[in-house]
Amino acid sequence: MSASDSASSDSASSDSASSDIINYAYVWYKRDPAQLLQFSRDELEKIHEIIMNYSYPCYLAGNATVMALSYDEKNKLLNRELIFIRDKMIEAGGLADIVIIQIPRILYDLFNIYFNNQVGGDTEEGNRYPYSFEYNFNLGTLRRFNEQTGINTNKVKNSIWLLNALIIDYLTRKNYFDNIRDSYVKILDELTKQPELRSYIEYTLADGHRRMGDDEFLQRIRLLHETMDLEKEESKGRLKLYRASFLKHDTTVDTSLSLNTSMLNAIIYDSMACTFILATEGATIMNGEYFYPNQKIIYNIKKFLVGDKSTEDSLFFIPPIHPFLQIYCSGELFHARTKITKPYNRSDIHGLGVDVVPEYLRSEKTADELQRIYEGYKDRDEIFVWYLTNERRPVIVPPLPAEPPALTLAQRLAQRFRALFAPDASQTLPQSQQREPTSTILVGPQLHVVRNNFGTKGGKQTQRRQKQQRKLKHKRYSSLYKKKSKSRRNKSFKN
Repeated sequence: MSASDSASSDSASSDSASSDIINYAYVWYKRDPAQLLQFSRDELEKIHEIIMNYSYPCYLAGNATVMALSYDEKNKLLNRELIFIRDKMIEAGGLADIVIIQIPRILYDLFNIYFNNQVGGDTEEGNRYPYSFEYNFNLGTLRRFNEQTGINTNKVKNSIWLLNALIIDYLTRKNYFDNIRDSYVKILDELTKQPELRSYIEYTLADGHRRMGDDEFLQRIRLLHETMDLEKEESKGRLKLYRASFLKHDTTVDTSLSLNTSMLNAIIYDSMACTFILATEGATIMNGEYFYPNQKIIYNIKKFLVGDKSTEDSLFFIPPIHPFLQIYCSGELFHARTKITKPYNRSDIHGLGVDVVPEYLRSEKTADELQRIYEGYKDRDEIFVWYLTNERRPVIVPPLPAEPPALTLAQRLAQRFRALFAPDASQTLPQSQQREPTSTILVGPQLHVVRNNFGTKGGKQTQRRQKQQRKLKHKRYSSLYKKKSKSRRNKSFKN
């Protein structure tokens, strides 16, 4: 700790006791600086069980422990989760000298990348490769999450505890416990500016494809900073979900929209499912419109419990995956998602890729009811496009004009006939008012005007030649008509 036993522990405790922040993960330490991280196995097991049962999003597993809570306890869990968990630690016994706090989820994820850098190895290119924590969620029932993923295995639990020790040790060495909530910005700056960490975070945030320039790197760090500003707000019983797409075309009809509980979810193994990557490098092409970069979309919804019959439970599924694992996930079913209506045995659901809708993604609402609920969130600005401070609005490139259909023979003849007898504009307009015809070509977002090179102003010779050609054609048509008329009269006379 920083100065003394009481100063550090009391300040950290009082600082975090007032309210939950809106998106977070938990870290814990002992009040006694001499025993800051000296936990017994029994203490760690108790803390782990409490967090897995009662912390967001883990309590959305719908386990019997949460379902058995009273109405007042459930209300306290949704609105004062940190206080609720501290009360459970007191009830568990033997944890009275342990302080547990929340830190913004974006910081926890960056520390996790740092942790991944520490335990990983070196590639031939000199970059760090990730530790073997990949969890693919294409199959399995998340209602039995603990059994399906092995989340209670010693490997995962030990890794969560090691990451906790890394974070607490870092905060202690930097003396940030005195006023931790005012130190979030400094912590993020340090994590992204350390020379030994900059290269790995840069490699990770660029999806491992290339090295970024300073301006591009700083722009991405700015996104992390403003995301943290959102996450450290007071929760007031609400949570935030993230999406990178084109809000205009989002719908719940025959679609399961994929969301994320953190900007950096899946960034290690499934970057094309990571909101951060999609918001900075991804593009959307819908109905001929090309939108780059993707819009950053925020869902600001009320916290809920599985089976509580709320509109949130009817529309949304949030998987009960501990924050530590979420940056190592891959597949389609680790996402928070909008639910699907009947029928459930179909494979035509956009964005899901399964033949039968899993039970936890099934909604009892009709398709029209779900869409009305979704549109209601947008009308109340609880689903909205989020722009960074002074961010330039991206430009929507309209679709290219469709090519005209091929003309039939009759249409081509009619078109030539109209052109033959149309008045000559060059004879009726003064020379100063005549213009060259132009053609317009759409190239990207700009319109380029191209002037035709064929002579249209012409002189008197050109006008005289055109007039002679028209007379000749008219004479041919007239003689042809006279011949046909004469043949018709002869036939009628013979009859």
